[in-house]
Amino acid sequence: MFEIKELFRFRWDPAILACLAEQPWRNRALARHLGERIGDRVENNTLSRSLDRLRDRGFAVVHHTTMGRRAIPIYHITDSGRIQLDVYRALVRTYVQHPAASRSDNGTEVHALVKIADLLRFRWDPAILACLAEQPWRNRALAKHLGEHIGDRVEDNALSRSLGRLRRGGFVVAHPATVGRRIVPVYRITGQGSVRLDMYRAFVRTYQQHRAKTASRKPANRRPGTPRMAVPTECQSMIVSGSGSRPEVPTIRMPHGLEGK
Repeated sequence: MFEIKELFRFRWDPAILACLAEQPWRNRALARHLGERIGDRVENNTLSRSLDRLRDRGFAVVHHTTMGRRAIPIYHITDSGRIQLDVYRALVRTYVQHPAASRSDNGTEVHALVKIADLLRFRWDPAILACLAEQPWRNRALAKHLGEHIGDRVEDNALSRSLGRLRRGGFVVAHPATVGRRIVPVYRITGQGSVRLDMYRAFVRTYQQHRAKTASRKPANRRPGTPRMAVPTECQSMIVSGSGSRPEVPTIRMPHGLEGK
């Protein structure tokens, strides 16, 4: 999930790339077009930052045209941008075909891309669902279990916020259990949570298949004797990146045990 999260790290970048694939756009016209597609206003500063990011990564290029006495920038998608968009479109197809997809979508590719970005917004939610699918957990035991899987400590506040969010969404339910003289909540995944987890797994499968198809067209660069990467558990695979700087080209981690689930 880390690699997929990186693709959607910035909410508007995939949607803007999809718009540029339709035709070249001026900044203001693109903002209006994007707003019409998603039914919401896109701030000018947000749009400008996304366009700058896409240019820096080689996914978009700007050409200037003269209107009166002014030079107006017109943004175009590049060949690299179209290759990147192929990955997004594969995930969109997976999303729209899944039972958990929002039925309020207006059916456009742009709108679906924004919805996927929102699904991947919170780092721990997919991993927690994957752990709760294994068995019910108390808060403290779940934190310890997650930490053992990822090799890092999970902050109590972050875990509590994720569990609260998943409960409000109907993906997790808490039942009281007696431990000594105390009543503690034990968290279980719900049917709705299992459906959401299945969507995350479908994203992983689609991404793996797309990567494998792309890699099969390239010569292998791994030298003889180079050790293969360790295969992480499903909880590890479901971790998505949080805030902070991340490498532009993430290391690919192949999830274990997701195929056929």
